[in-house]
Amino acid sequence: MNILFFAIGILIGIIQLLLTKKTVECITGKNNSRLLIFVFIKLAIYACAVSVAYILLRDFFMPLGIGFGAGMIIGAFVNFIVETGKDKSNDKGDDTP
Repeated sequence: MNILFFAIGILIGIIQLLLTKKTVECITGKNNSRLLIFVFIKLAIYACAVSVAYILLRDFFMPLGIGFGAGMIIGAFVNFIVETGKDKSNDKGDDTP
């Protein structure tokens, strides 16, 4: 059962990372209407996950927390690889000095 809740924590961590990325894009793009939506969704998912885990699944709170942290790290690593690949594909056709 610990592995299942660890996997759920990883999934929540990846979702939180993606929402953080979208929130930062809204902040840098001056898109305030979407910013509030992403911040609200991010806080709602986090609050729901933590409250459900703490109230109903106290025995599995530790695997969820560890999975959350691992999901953030895994998501950041995958995001870095994807963004680096996008930059390389954009630079291939540009040989002008």
